[in-house]
Amino acid sequence: MLNPLLYKKVIEVRRELPGTAHCPLVVLTSDIEEYYSKTPKDQSPELSIIKEFLCSYLLQCWHLKTPDIAALLIDPSIITIKLSPNHRANYFSRHCFGSKILEHSTELNAITSTIKNKHDYNKFENPVDILKIGLLDIWVENADRNPSNTNILLKEEENGFNLYSIDHALTFSSRNFIDLNPLLELGVSENDSILYTSLAQEVFKFALKDDIQLLKHINEYFDSALSNCHENFLYITSNIPEDLGLSAECISALESFLFSESRNKLVFTEFCRRF
Repeated sequence: MLNPLLYKKVIEVRRELPGTAHCPLVVLTSDIEEYYSKTPKDQSPELSIIKEFLCSYLLQCWHLKTPDIAALLIDPSIITIKLSPNHRANYFSRHCFGSKILEHSTELNAITSTIKNKHDYNKFENPVDILKIGLLDIWVENADRNPSNTNILLKEEENGFNLYSIDHALTFSSRNFIDLNPLLELGVSENDSILYTSLAQEVFKFALKDDIQLLKHINEYFDSALSNCHENFLYITSNIPEDLGLSAECISALESFLFSESRNKLVFTEFCRRF
Protein backbone atom coordinates (compact mmCIF):
# COMPACT_ATOMS: atom_id res chain seq x y z
CA MET A 1 0.00 0.00 0.00
CA LEU A 2 1.50 3.30 -1.11
CA ASN A 3 1.05 6.32 1.08
CA PRO A 4 0.21 9.79 -0.20
CA LEU A 5 3.12 12.17 -0.45
CA LEU A 6 3.78 14.18 2.70
CA TYR A 7 4.04 17.96 2.38
CA LYS A 8 6.19 19.67 4.99
CA LYS A 9 7.32 23.18 5.85
CA VAL A 10 10.99 23.81 6.49
CA ILE A 11 11.80 25.92 9.55
CA GLU A 12 15.60 25.90 9.31
CA VAL A 13 18.21 25.45 6.60
CA ARG A 14 21.22 24.10 8.46
CA ARG A 15 23.92 23.63 5.84
CA GLU A 16 24.68 22.88 2.19
CA LEU A 17 26.52 19.75 1.11
CA PRO A 18 28.88 20.66 -1.75
CA GLY A 19 30.49 18.33 -4.24
CA THR A 20 27.44 16.88 -6.00
CA ALA A 21 25.26 18.04 -8.89
CA HIS A 22 22.47 19.30 -6.65
CA CYS A 23 24.45 20.34 -3.56
CA PRO A 24 21.58 19.24 -1.28
CA LEU A 25 20.63 21.15 1.82
CA VAL A 26 20.28 19.72 5.30
CA VAL A 27 17.01 21.11 6.62
CA LEU A 28 14.75 20.83 9.63
CA THR A 29 10.99 20.57 9.15
CA SER A 30 8.22 21.87 11.40
CA ASP A 31 7.72 18.38 12.86
CA ILE A 32 11.40 18.37 13.90
CA GLU A 33 12.64 15.91 11.29
CA GLU A 34 15.88 16.30 9.34
CA TYR A 35 15.87 15.92 5.56
CA TYR A 36 18.23 16.24 2.65
CA SER A 37 16.55 18.71 0.32
CA LYS A 38 17.14 19.06 -3.42
CA THR A 39 16.10 22.36 -4.92
CA PRO A 40 14.28 22.63 -8.27
CA LYS A 41 15.76 24.89 -10.92
CA ASP A 42 14.01 27.48 -13.07
CA GLN A 43 12.67 25.06 -15.66
CA SER A 44 9.45 23.21 -16.37
CA PRO A 45 9.09 20.34 -16.16
CA GLU A 46 11.73 20.11 -13.44
CA LEU A 47 12.75 16.63 -14.50
CA SER A 48 15.51 15.85 -12.02
CA ILE A 49 13.25 16.54 -9.04
CA ILE A 50 10.29 14.74 -10.63
CA LYS A 51 12.49 11.68 -11.18
CA GLU A 52 13.46 11.65 -7.51
CA PHE A 53 9.81 11.49 -6.43
CA LEU A 54 8.93 9.01 -9.15
CA CYS A 55 11.75 6.56 -8.44
CA SER A 56 11.08 6.61 -4.72
CA TYR A 57 7.56 5.36 -5.41
CA LEU A 58 8.77 2.82 -7.99
CA LEU A 59 11.23 1.42 -5.46
CA GLN A 60 8.40 1.00 -2.99
CA CYS A 61 6.41 -0.91 -5.61
CA TRP A 62 9.45 -3.16 -6.05
CA HIS A 63 9.54 -3.68 -2.25
CA LEU A 64 13.04 -2.20 -2.14
CA LYS A 65 14.14 0.14 0.62
CA THR A 66 14.63 3.85 0.14
CA PRO A 67 14.50 6.68 2.70
CA ASP A 68 11.13 8.27 3.45
CA ILE A 69 10.39 11.28 1.28
CA ALA A 70 8.40 14.51 1.48
CA ALA A 71 7.70 17.58 -0.62
CA LEU A 72 9.37 20.46 1.18
CA LEU A 73 8.45 24.12 1.01
CA ILE A 74 11.23 26.54 1.96
CA ASP A 75 10.62 30.23 2.52
CA PRO A 76 13.87 31.90 1.38
CA SER A 77 13.46 34.49 4.14
CA ILE A 78 14.39 31.87 6.77
CA ILE A 79 17.72 31.07 5.10
CA THR A 80 20.53 32.62 7.12
CA ILE A 81 23.52 30.83 5.57
CA LYS A 82 25.29 31.62 2.31
CA LEU A 83 24.25 29.23 -0.46
CA SER A 84 25.78 28.37 -3.83
CA PRO A 85 24.05 29.39 -7.11
CA ASN A 86 22.33 25.97 -7.04
CA HIS A 87 19.85 27.52 -4.61
CA ARG A 88 18.66 30.89 -5.92
CA ALA A 89 15.84 32.59 -4.05
CA ASN A 90 13.32 32.24 -6.90
CA TYR A 91 13.90 28.44 -7.02
CA PHE A 92 12.16 28.09 -3.66
CA SER A 93 8.81 29.13 -5.12
CA ARG A 94 8.24 25.43 -5.86
CA HIS A 95 8.43 22.29 -3.77
CA CYS A 96 11.80 20.73 -3.13
CA PHE A 97 12.47 17.00 -2.95
CA GLY A 98 13.07 15.86 0.61
CA SER A 99 14.74 12.61 1.56
CA LYS A 100 14.61 11.89 5.28
CA ILE A 101 18.05 11.52 6.81
CA LEU A 102 18.66 7.87 7.59
CA GLU A 103 20.43 7.88 10.91
CA HIS A 104 23.22 5.41 11.66
CA SER A 105 23.67 4.56 8.00
CA THR A 106 26.82 4.63 5.89
CA GLU A 107 27.57 4.88 2.20
CA LEU A 108 28.03 1.45 0.72
CA ASN A 109 31.68 0.99 -0.16
CA ALA A 110 31.52 -1.32 -3.14
CA ILE A 111 35.26 -1.91 -3.07
CA THR A 112 35.57 -3.27 0.47
CA SER A 113 32.03 -4.59 1.02
CA THR A 114 32.68 -8.16 -0.02
CA ILE A 115 31.19 -11.51 0.90
CA LYS A 116 33.79 -14.16 1.59
CA ASN A 117 31.58 -16.84 3.10
CA LYS A 118 28.00 -17.73 4.02
CA HIS A 119 28.39 -16.00 7.38
CA ASP A 120 29.07 -12.70 5.59
CA TYR A 121 26.15 -13.37 3.25
CA ASN A 122 23.79 -13.91 6.17
CA LYS A 123 24.71 -10.56 7.69
CA PHE A 124 22.33 -9.03 5.13
CA GLU A 125 18.60 -9.28 5.74
CA ASN A 126 17.89 -9.43 2.00
CA PRO A 127 21.21 -9.75 0.14
CA VAL A 128 19.48 -10.37 -3.21
CA ASP A 129 18.18 -6.78 -2.99
CA ILE A 130 21.43 -5.59 -4.57
CA LEU A 131 20.61 -7.66 -7.65
CA LYS A 132 17.08 -6.29 -7.73
CA ILE A 133 18.41 -2.72 -7.48
CA GLY A 134 20.67 -3.44 -10.44
CA LEU A 135 17.69 -4.75 -12.41
CA LEU A 136 15.63 -1.67 -11.57
CA ASP A 137 18.53 0.54 -12.68
CA ILE A 138 18.49 -1.09 -16.11
CA TRP A 139 14.71 -0.61 -16.28
CA VAL A 140 14.87 3.11 -15.47
CA GLU A 141 18.19 3.59 -17.30
CA ASN A 142 20.10 4.82 -14.28
CA ALA A 143 23.70 5.50 -15.24
CA ASP A 144 24.46 7.27 -11.96
CA ARG A 145 24.80 4.12 -9.86
CA ASN A 146 27.99 2.23 -10.60
CA PRO A 147 30.93 0.57 -8.82
CA SER A 148 32.58 3.89 -7.97
CA ASN A 149 29.35 5.70 -7.05
CA THR A 150 26.93 3.21 -5.53
CA ASN A 151 24.27 5.66 -4.31
CA ILE A 152 23.28 3.06 -1.73
CA LEU A 153 23.18 3.45 2.03
CA LEU A 154 23.92 0.52 4.30
CA LYS A 155 22.05 0.38 7.59
CA GLU A 156 22.16 -2.30 10.29
CA GLU A 157 18.67 -3.14 11.48
CA GLU A 158 16.99 -5.80 13.60
CA ASN A 159 17.40 -8.66 11.13
CA GLY A 160 20.69 -7.63 9.55
CA PHE A 161 22.08 -5.07 7.13
CA ASN A 162 19.72 -3.46 4.64
CA LEU A 163 20.39 -1.55 1.43
CA TYR A 164 18.68 1.80 0.82
CA SER A 165 18.71 3.28 -2.69
CA ILE A 166 19.21 7.03 -3.02
CA ASP A 167 19.81 9.68 -5.72
CA HIS A 168 17.73 9.06 -8.83
CA ALA A 169 17.84 12.48 -10.50
CA LEU A 170 19.82 11.18 -13.48
CA THR A 171 17.60 8.24 -14.39
CA PHE A 172 16.00 7.75 -17.81
CA SER A 173 19.35 8.55 -19.40
CA SER A 174 18.86 12.16 -18.23
CA ARG A 175 16.28 12.66 -20.99
CA ASN A 176 12.88 14.30 -21.06
CA PHE A 177 10.09 11.74 -20.72
CA ILE A 178 8.58 12.73 -24.07
CA ASP A 179 11.88 11.83 -25.76
CA LEU A 180 11.87 8.28 -24.40
CA ASN A 181 11.37 5.61 -27.04
CA PRO A 182 10.80 1.99 -25.95
CA LEU A 183 11.86 0.81 -29.43
CA LEU A 184 15.39 2.20 -29.09
CA GLU A 185 18.26 0.21 -27.62
CA LEU A 186 18.56 0.27 -23.86
CA GLY A 187 20.34 3.39 -22.70
CA VAL A 188 22.76 1.58 -20.39
CA SER A 189 26.51 1.30 -20.78
CA GLU A 190 28.61 -1.77 -20.28
CA ASN A 191 30.22 -0.98 -16.94
CA ASP A 192 27.92 1.57 -15.29
CA SER A 193 26.06 -0.87 -13.07
CA ILE A 194 26.00 -1.84 -9.43
CA LEU A 195 25.88 -5.42 -10.75
CA TYR A 196 29.59 -5.20 -11.57
CA THR A 197 30.58 -4.62 -7.95
CA SER A 198 32.27 -7.49 -6.16
CA LEU A 199 29.43 -7.42 -3.64
CA ALA A 200 26.75 -8.02 -6.29
CA GLN A 201 28.76 -10.70 -8.06
CA GLU A 202 29.36 -12.55 -4.79
CA VAL A 203 25.71 -12.24 -3.74
CA PHE A 204 24.73 -13.78 -7.06
CA LYS A 205 27.06 -16.76 -6.53
CA PHE A 206 25.85 -17.45 -2.99
CA ALA A 207 22.19 -16.94 -3.91
CA LEU A 208 22.56 -19.30 -6.86
CA LYS A 209 23.90 -22.01 -4.56
CA ASP A 210 20.76 -21.66 -2.43
CA ASP A 211 18.41 -21.43 -5.41
CA ILE A 212 19.43 -23.04 -8.70
CA GLN A 213 16.44 -21.33 -10.32
CA LEU A 214 17.48 -17.91 -9.07
CA LEU A 215 17.18 -16.18 -12.45
CA LYS A 216 13.76 -17.67 -13.04
CA HIS A 217 12.59 -16.42 -9.66
CA ILE A 218 14.05 -12.95 -10.25
CA ASN A 219 12.25 -12.88 -13.60
CA GLU A 220 8.99 -13.71 -11.81
CA TYR A 221 9.74 -10.99 -9.28
CA PHE A 222 10.38 -8.54 -12.13
CA ASP A 223 7.01 -9.35 -13.70
CA SER A 224 5.27 -8.89 -10.35
CA ALA A 225 7.08 -5.60 -9.70
CA LEU A 226 6.12 -4.28 -13.13
CA SER A 227 2.50 -5.23 -12.55
CA ASN A 228 2.52 -3.48 -9.17
CA CYS A 229 4.08 -0.35 -10.69
CA HIS A 230 1.58 -0.28 -13.56
CA GLU A 231 -1.36 -0.82 -11.24
CA ASN A 232 -0.24 2.14 -9.12
CA PHE A 233 1.17 4.29 -11.92
CA LEU A 234 -1.53 6.95 -12.06
CA TYR A 235 -1.60 7.16 -8.28
CA ILE A 236 2.17 7.63 -8.23
CA THR A 237 2.18 10.39 -10.83
CA SER A 238 -0.76 12.11 -9.12
CA ASN A 239 1.38 12.40 -5.98
CA ILE A 240 4.18 14.33 -7.69
CA PRO A 241 3.84 18.04 -6.80
CA GLU A 242 1.94 19.83 -9.55
CA ASP A 243 4.21 22.87 -9.48
CA LEU A 244 7.07 20.76 -10.89
CA GLY A 245 5.29 20.70 -14.26
CA LEU A 246 4.71 17.02 -14.98
CA SER A 247 2.30 17.15 -17.92
CA ALA A 248 -0.22 14.59 -19.16
CA GLU A 249 1.93 14.19 -22.26
CA CYS A 250 4.96 13.31 -20.14
CA ILE A 251 2.96 10.84 -18.07
CA SER A 252 1.65 9.08 -21.19
CA ALA A 253 5.14 8.84 -22.72
CA LEU A 254 6.59 7.55 -19.47
CA GLU A 255 3.89 4.89 -19.13
CA SER A 256 4.50 3.63 -22.67
CA PHE A 257 8.22 3.47 -22.01
CA LEU A 258 8.16 1.74 -18.63
CA PHE A 259 5.57 -0.88 -19.49
CA SER A 260 6.58 -1.85 -23.01
CA GLU A 261 6.59 -5.66 -23.02
CA SER A 262 9.20 -5.91 -25.78
CA ARG A 263 11.53 -3.48 -24.04
CA ASN A 264 11.15 -5.20 -20.68
CA LYS A 265 12.17 -8.52 -22.20
CA LEU A 266 15.38 -6.80 -23.29
CA VAL A 267 15.78 -5.32 -19.81
CA PHE A 268 15.81 -8.76 -18.22
CA THR A 269 18.10 -10.18 -20.93
CA GLU A 270 20.52 -7.34 -20.23
CA PHE A 271 20.35 -8.10 -16.51
CA CYS A 272 21.20 -11.78 -17.07
CA ARG A 273 24.12 -10.83 -19.31
CA ARG A 274 25.86 -9.19 -16.35
CA PHE A 275 26.61 -12.53 -14.68
